[in-house]
Amino acid sequence: MCLISDYLGRKGYTVLEIIDQSVHRTIYKARHNKTGAIVVIKVLPNSNNSHRRNVYDHAHEIQIMKMLDHPLTVDFYDAFSDDERTYIVMEYLPRGSLFEYILQNGKLSEQISNNIFTQLISAIDYLHNELHIVHRDIKAENVLLDQNFNVRLIDFGLAGRISKIFPKLDFSCGSIGYMAPEIFSGHGYDEQVDIWSTGVLLFALLTGYLPFSGQNSSDIKHNILHQNIEFPDYLSKDAKNLLSKMLERNPTKRISIQGIKQHSWFSFNQYNAISDFTHRIGHINSIILKPDQLILADIEALGIKTENLGTSLFMKDCTEATTAFKIIRRQRIDSEMLY
Repeated sequence: MCLISDYLGRKGYTVLEIIDQSVHRTIYKARHNKTGAIVVIKVLPNSNNSHRRNVYDHAHEIQIMKMLDHPLTVDFYDAFSDDERTYIVMEYLPRGSLFEYILQNGKLSEQISNNIFTQLISAIDYLHNELHIVHRDIKAENVLLDQNFNVRLIDFGLAGRISKIFPKLDFSCGSIGYMAPEIFSGHGYDEQVDIWSTGVLLFALLTGYLPFSGQNSSDIKHNILHQNIEFPDYLSKDAKNLLSKMLERNPTKRISIQGIKQHSWFSFNQYNAISDFTHRIGHINSIILKPDQLILADIEALGIKTENLGTSLFMKDCTEATTAFKIIRRQRIDSEMLY
């Protein structure tokens, strides 16, 4: 850890602690020294038996994250690499994951679940219909909570893009308990897999457990493909109806994002409030046409030059100025974002 801490120190970050660690990555809590903001640094190894594949995967994840510009998807701040590792810097979410929250609190009320679900649908709608990105790993562990209990969708390492030319994905991936039936078919799939996974997550929010379980992956896969879903009696009729439409095994019959927004259980007023707020804060590239003088002044007060900031943001370059801009912009968004 000392070598990594020293390296990150030279990059302008002070490591505070390890948040999580596995064979595939280490997550650090750190401080961005110029702004004083607390950030997360995801450290990914470059070198193992599949070095080229690892480096490609890391570059793909960074490319996807650079595209994101929605208040309910995790903010990307910076990325860099050395011979051994790739480093991805992003915003820190202090209240942990939905998985941890459910473990501590059990099932959530329909009102709280509805609030979380509506925010998630806003983020997923943005991914599908503006960026044409399929997340492919929506689960409770990949939804974090900020200080105001607003959500952030994180971990785009498995995300894929679809288009009119390539409307299907075919790589089998995801977390087994959340995987849609069509992923197992080998015939390709589209963004409807995210609707299924979000349905599984909504079920977990409302009940405190997953709809499909088993002793091993084979059992879980069998239950996803064949098991009848039993809804607890305490769920409202509307909640059961929406869940049954999201957990429809046939993806062509499964409810769409548009269908979810029109469903009686969905909070369309809250969804509109999120959309209005997103429109009001504007796209990050809007600084080129209408610079935010307050943010620019804050950056310059840190001793960072802003002359080429607009171009760097448009080109999605990682510079000292773009990192400071994104951090300060996120602080501004958080102070105003109350749904």
